[in-house]
Amino acid sequence: MQILIFTLVTRGLLFLSGILSSILTARLLSPADRGVFFYWSVIAGLFFQFGNLGFPVSNIYLYGKNKAGMLPLFVNSVYITLVSSAIIAVIIWLSFHFSTIDTILMAAFVLLSIYYLFTQNLLVAQESFLLYNFLDLANRLLSIILLGVLVYYYQNPTAGYVAMVAALMSVTLAASIDIWRRIGHEFTTQQRPLRFDFGIFKTGFRFSILTYATLVLSFGFIKFNVFFLKHYFSPHEIGIWSIAVQIFETLTILPVTLGFLIYPKLIKSKDPHRLLWKQIKIVSVLILLAFIPIIGLGEWIIVTLYGLDYAESYQILLYSLPAIFCISVITILSQYISAMGLPWQQVGNWVVGILVQVVGIMIVQDHYGLEGFMIALSVSSLVLLLLMWRLSTKIRQGSRLPEKVAADINLGIETMNQG
Repeated sequence: MQILIFTLVTRGLLFLSGILSSILTARLLSPADRGVFFYWSVIAGLFFQFGNLGFPVSNIYLYGKNKAGMLPLFVNSVYITLVSSAIIAVIIWLSFHFSTIDTILMAAFVLLSIYYLFTQNLLVAQESFLLYNFLDLANRLLSIILLGVLVYYYQNPTAGYVAMVAALMSVTLAASIDIWRRIGHEFTTQQRPLRFDFGIFKTGFRFSILTYATLVLSFGFIKFNVFFLKHYFSPHEIGIWSIAVQIFETLTILPVTLGFLIYPKLIKSKDPHRLLWKQIKIVSVLILLAFIPIIGLGEWIIVTLYGLDYAESYQILLYSLPAIFCISVITILSQYISAMGLPWQQVGNWVVGILVQVVGIMIVQDHYGLEGFMIALSVSSLVLLLLMWRLSTKIRQGSRLPEKVAADINLGIETMNQG
């Protein structure tokens, strides 16, 4: 019970720290520099999501099922991190026009993020939940402190990147020390302890690929439009957009949390559809109630927290409200679909949603600007909601997975969400 309480408190503090860091960067940087910082952060986050390949999830599964020891899992994790990060670094260098120092910092951030996720999930595999939560909180708090100091002193986005990399490096070192304490004896007694284990690799890949594809696409659904933003708009305008997106993501935390909590109940329930409908009604009411202060006081909230320079974010935020509602319901539907076996159709639905958004952006951006991007996101979210609703209805009368398999999927979803 103490671990659960500490975990919930930690998640709450992480939520607040995310808001605080966005306020700091908005207050200390101009909208243009905030836009540059936002673009760099989103690109780094996308590469991190793609680069971990879902293997941190499979490590917990393999260790929990006694299919692999901690040492070979750690060694494989290091190899995967190095190879994946090297490929990503080349892509960043060839495809993006960042300065040399910003490119190096992004490559370092991606490498450290992938490796840190591996070490964190190995801690979860050994049920070291207190250390897991402590390191997560330490990473976020250290980032805020360094962001405040470095960005205030240097007044440029690069200082923010340095702060993020330095904080991540610190907690990664701490996690590595703890992992070494656990596997050091095994390392010195085994023959060829640094050998890459292809058997573990193939087993882990088969387990994680479906969960990985779903979560990468769901992450990209909201984030990928930054590539179009960069093409059509100035850094100043992207900075305005970034505040609306920050509030957007804040409002969707509630349904994500509720979905996470009801997932085990959906697996065990004899009538999961009834539970699904109940949760959808709860989330819908809460989100609609949250819209009341957003509509009435949203502009005042934005100006008070982020400054007058970001007042235009309010209009963009208003166009995002349909998307917020749709994605909130989609989150609950996705948990239901996952509990029924996470069919490949869900992956296909996310792909369709992204394609609809791309077409929408191409149609509306010339006439509606930044608001047009939010209109495209809202329309594609509605299409995705209808597809997910149709899929959930379709599988309602279908066969369910055996409880053992469903529990394995549950493990994958939960640990990927933590990552």
